[in-house]
Amino acid sequence: MSRGATIRSLGEAERFFWLFDQINCMNFAVYAELDKSLDITPLEQALNELALETPALNVRVETEGKKLFFVEAESAFLQVEEIQSERDWKSSVLVEMVKPFSPCSMPMVRCLLIDGGQNESIVAMIFNHTISDGRSAIHFTKNLLKRALGESYGSGSRAALSPAMETLFSEKYRGMSGRVKGSLFRLLEGLEWKRQGKLEPFPRYRTEIKQKREPHSCQLILEEGLISKLKAKAREEKSTLHGLIGAAQLLALREEFGDDENHSMTLTSLADMRGELIRPVLGEELALQITFLVTTHQVASAEPIWELARDVRQQLKHKLAKGDGHLFWNSLPPPLLVPPNKLGAERLLKITRALSPPSTLVSNMGDVSDTNSRKLSDVKSLSLLICPSSVTPINNTVNSWNGRLFININYDALKMDSARIERIAKAMNSLISSSVEP
Repeated sequence: MSRGATIRSLGEAERFFWLFDQINCMNFAVYAELDKSLDITPLEQALNELALETPALNVRVETEGKKLFFVEAESAFLQVEEIQSERDWKSSVLVEMVKPFSPCSMPMVRCLLIDGGQNESIVAMIFNHTISDGRSAIHFTKNLLKRALGESYGSGSRAALSPAMETLFSEKYRGMSGRVKGSLFRLLEGLEWKRQGKLEPFPRYRTEIKQKREPHSCQLILEEGLISKLKAKAREEKSTLHGLIGAAQLLALREEFGDDENHSMTLTSLADMRGELIRPVLGEELALQITFLVTTHQVASAEPIWELARDVRQQLKHKLAKGDGHLFWNSLPPPLLVPPNKLGAERLLKITRALSPPSTLVSNMGDVSDTNSRKLSDVKSLSLLICPSSVTPINNTVNSWNGRLFININYDALKMDSARIERIAKAMNSLISSSVEP
């Protein structure tokens, strides 16, 4: 394969996900359930039209020494894979999602069309995390569906590939100054975790299983009437839906310790960095623009959920304001320590595990509905699934679509029993639903 022109080097976030992907597939999937049967021809046509207009789908990653670059790749016809699901369609998506992309391949997406039976279809887009985050992937998938369903859409010209997120940090977070601040951030964060007392690993989580994975997902759906009450209650309690969901996640997991003790626990939230950059990167640009924020909490057996929800919100707001979102990426080991090969990936995983407290993750996309599109009224649900992580045992993805809120609890069934996840999901549902009661 001849090498195309070099576009730019990968940023810290892109390099992080690319390296992890070499030993632990980091793909994620955006899926849409349609209340109608969709033919493959318009879907494939729409996919190829969008690919021509989307810079991130016309690049591949190449290595040169210890550096990683995006290089131009020749456009090729993208085929949609049709699947006749012999089991439930979501299991089919999970199986396909965990299949890694070939190194140096393009495009770093796949599209599935699944026959849901009873005149229903499921469209699933699988993304390599190196080129996209959940917000931009959802926007891409909505545009794909609009075109495939016949919505008139003016053809756009191909723009340039979005800059690496870190190049759009303010000056104080770039270069050597940013590196120094990142090292100090990592030191202070570690001291903060120590002050919380012993941060205990999640009980009965089988960390010894390392290579093989069995991705599963358990879904909670909150209906529109309850969502309206929750939003009003969150405003009254000076919190947010994200704070409430995080609090419910912590309380449900705290019960797994099976005692009446207070437990020091952490919650990792994915945060969108678009509002923290010196130049805006639009949500419709397929790009990676996220960070990780870790909050620490003392969780009692009968902790009032709204007190914990306020604590989650306040800590996240404080951490984002003081630059922790920038500094997380500045604190990663340099390419010299983690070269772009399997050894470097394994070293990065080892360092990340050593520096990360026991935690679970929540990624909240917010309301992704598109009320201006008549064609998307045929989409009864749209949500996101992610691959099981080697660092966090439970990874919850959250979004709203047309009045309903979807919480997908993503996990590895080889490391955690499905019955246990169902118990946690039931506890979360009960905690959230009862939070609006007097």
